[in-house]
Amino acid sequence: MTATPPTRPWTLRVLEGVPLSPAAFGVVFVVGYLLLHVAVHAATGRLEDSRIVLPVFWERPRWWTEVVNAALLGYLAAMIRYGMHGAARDLADLRPVLRCSRAEFAALQRGLAFFDPRPLLAITALAVVLASCVALFDPRIWPDGGRPPLTDPVLLWVLGRHVLLGWLLGQALGMDVALTRRFSRIGAERVRVDLFDLSPLAPFARRGLRTVLLYAIGTAIFSLFWLEPATAGSGNALLLVVLVALAIAALVLPVRGVHGSIRAAKARELDWVRAAIRSHLAALRDTGAPASGTAAARLPALLDVERRLESVREWPFDVSTLVRFALYVTLGVGSWLGAALVERLLGAALD
Repeated sequence: MTATPPTRPWTLRVLEGVPLSPAAFGVVFVVGYLLLHVAVHAATGRLEDSRIVLPVFWERPRWWTEVVNAALLGYLAAMIRYGMHGAARDLADLRPVLRCSRAEFAALQRGLAFFDPRPLLAITALAVVLASCVALFDPRIWPDGGRPPLTDPVLLWVLGRHVLLGWLLGQALGMDVALTRRFSRIGAERVRVDLFDLSPLAPFARRGLRTVLLYAIGTAIFSLFWLEPATAGSGNALLLVVLVALAIAALVLPVRGVHGSIRAAKARELDWVRAAIRSHLAALRDTGAPASGTAAARLPALLDVERRLESVREWPFDVSTLVRFALYVTLGVGSWLGAALVERLLGAALD
């Protein structure tokens, strides 16, 4: 089978074509979605179903879900852009320790925005299908009288929103998986390792932490659905658990390659030092040999080097990395548990 050449996804081309920062773009996306939401409902004569434009709309059931949907869409769009910008910065920061020519490094930089279209499309299609099933079959979306017919304009709007949500989520996950594998491969194949100074390898851990933070923020936004009792439930909890699991994996996967490089370099150096120690010990046993004095002088230094090599960590994580990871995961899990508790309290108060 002929390999499909990497391409630059049109989603990325569209998002990168907007001359705004990722955060500003996300805000504009949210506002634009809400305005379009109102415009579509007004044009179809269903303004009462928009939930967010009527007087005292905050007293209407499930108005909050429209705001959360808008926030999720804007966040996913900003997340894609921010993830690409972060990957470019990480690669630039790794330049001093990469074994590659200037032309090879330029090719790595250009290749960051190009992806194999088949796995990216497969992940995106799966996310779109799952999101569409939620729009069509989740009874919490249609609590009053059941789901309307497929020709109903409100149903078409909800279905379109979920298709867009699935598309952005699939694109974000697909690109992140591809970039994670790419950085892992760079760490395995192109990195020069200085066992006594692992700080230049920090961008690998920083990439994992950034992904964990992005997933944690997304989880926190999603958890806001729990504030609306009609939409909270086990399905939301399952998805949140999946997102947290992805965040945990995101810390480790980008550094697998450089972990292997550190481990291999450490093993090579320890083999050399231990061979030298054995050679010097043999010289000391032969007290009449001219080299015995030199061996006695050098042996303490070799033993000290061996101890230092054994203490070298094989993962490019330090204490601050682990602390930040714990804080980010706590943000995601804490928002989930906190919102679930608020949902239970609201439910009890309304019963």
